[in-house]
Amino acid sequence: MEIELDKEYVVTVATKDGKVNTNIIEQSSKGIFIPIEPENYGKTVNYSANGITNWQLFYQEDDKSSPNYGATYIITSEYLPVSKVPTATGMTSLNSYSSYWSAAPTYKTITDDVRTKFMLSWNKNTTNANIKCVSTLLSIDYWKAFADGTSGETKIQKSYAIGSPTVEIWVKSWNNAYPDNNLTLDGENNIGYKINNTYTAETKAYAGYKNAPNVYFPHTSEWNFCYGYWLASPSYSNSDSVFFVKYDGNIGNGYYKTRNNILLEI
Repeated sequence: MEIELDKEYVVTVATKDGKVNTNIIEQSSKGIFIPIEPENYGKTVNYSANGITNWQLFYQEDDKSSPNYGATYIITSEYLPVSKVPTATGMTSLNSYSSYWSAAPTYKTITDDVRTKFMLSWNKNTTNANIKCVSTLLSIDYWKAFADGTSGETKIQKSYAIGSPTVEIWVKSWNNAYPDNNLTLDGENNIGYKINNTYTAETKAYAGYKNAPNVYFPHTSEWNFCYGYWLASPSYSNSDSVFFVKYDGNIGNGYYKTRNNILLEI
């Protein structure tokens, strides 16, 4: 689950002496915004929503020209139990953690606000099966229970939750954290995105995978019959393919009916 936290909630991170404040979501009476350095991605945050209590920093938009400048995103530390997946998504469960679409759901309109907040610039089709599936992951109505959370005694408001990160946010976070191993995206294809100018990217040789488990790869082997997690973006591979992150370091695409992929909270 990915959440954009409203800027009125301060995020504080590592101090100069190396200490980390794990209670990093707190209400700011002065509306102060504190930048997060990429080395703090993956740090635990004090947030709880819909029975999920383990969350990590995932990304902060640092591009001053972006309408999202300063937006901070957190992600669940673990795969999401199927019991927490909204039924409105039309997803089917294979086991306790594996969720997929047995048939393409009805397309749910992706608003311009959601496209901007969660960085889905691709907007070339609404009829393919992959974008129909993606649209359910991007519905803030479906995932609202994860936005209505608390940090300690503070009720967090004005936040937005979606079912998984888009590939644009995932790549931005990765590239900030591992600038020597940058990944590239191309969204010109009318079926979906390309990554590294093709339909898949291998990260096994990169530091971001070698350092796993981490915020990008919570597991490096099959876990509870789960092989990875969905990204809320269509892949250009074919009209049925949705991006996913696999435990072995592959950022690729999965047929939406493939049962061994999981809706992960990222």
